[in-house]
Amino acid sequence: MPVQLRVFPDTHQLVDSVVTGIIKAIFSELETHNRADIVLTGGGVGTAVALRLIAAIPQTAVDWSRVNLWWGDERFVPISSVDRNDVPVVSALAELPPPRPTLYRVGEPSPELSLSDSAFGYAIDVEKMFAQKSDSPGFTVVLLGLGPDGHVASIFPGHPSVDSALTCLPVDDSPKPPAHRVSMSLATLSNARHVWILASGAEKHDALDKLMTEDIETTDIPARGVRGQESTIVWVDRQAAFGAN
Repeated sequence: MPVQLRVFPDTHQLVDSVVTGIIKAIFSELETHNRADIVLTGGGVGTAVALRLIAAIPQTAVDWSRVNLWWGDERFVPISSVDRNDVPVVSALAELPPPRPTLYRVGEPSPELSLSDSAFGYAIDVEKMFAQKSDSPGFTVVLLGLGPDGHVASIFPGHPSVDSALTCLPVDDSPKPPAHRVSMSLATLSNARHVWILASGAEKHDALDKLMTEDIETTDIPARGVRGQESTIVWVDRQAAFGAN
């Protein structure tokens, strides 16, 4: 199935359109399954989507108790650290009355929990969900931010994790700090109905251009290694699509 490119005049319209698409996908999933599972992503546009989605919860007719939120990757830092992707989302969810989505969080460092232990524990949660939805793709929508170097989640160009068969990976040498992270593998992220890649800003233009070029390898642009089973859409603003001009 070909990758679709959708270009929006600005980030605000991009975010609104992605949130509308997520809610439609959740409605569709809950018509045939007991749960919908959405993978969130960090970064500027990813966090904006997550917070806009949570703000929309009271205005929708979705049974949010049947919706589960995940992270494609998370920084392995204390659970209250502002470096974590999930902190703004946890705060926003806490302000909502029930029913609320269930948020799956990556464990924090402790004497009892190493980076590898945290990745293994998160993988167990993911695999349990996959087993419950064995008749369909595991995730409903996977959101991924496109890095300026073409990375997604914490899978970076040239790293052996590009080809990993693990469900979740302990990453101890991220070139972008903090170095320690837990990331779903490309194969895990592709176990989804829809994979939607987000890019905003002129600094993403070169990576976007390579992502949409057929002869670029996944080892060079890891974002090329994630595909949805029903759709793969790249959502971008004009600056990402056309560069600084």
